[in-house]
Amino acid sequence: MTACHRKPDNKKKFIGSIGKALVHRHGKKPFYKPSEIRQAADTCGYAVDLHCWAYCVFCLLLTLRHFMLPQVSFATTLP
Repeated sequence: MTACHRKPDNKKKFIGSIGKALVHRHGKKPFYKPSEIRQAADTCGYAVDLHCWAYCVFCLLLTLRHFMLPQVSFATTLP
């Protein structure tokens, strides 16, 4: 199974519940750390194979690249 192959059954509910958990625990911020997102997704009861969806929504792109794609250089991903 590839990363993020599985989709949440209800994407709107998935993002909404994780977003509420993040704001409740860490306050409203433009972006969150991967550890904060993982904790919120775990608290909401979502399986680990769905966490990458939450990372894509709530994490800063540069942090996401560093966290999930360390082997990819910026030269190969930027135009």
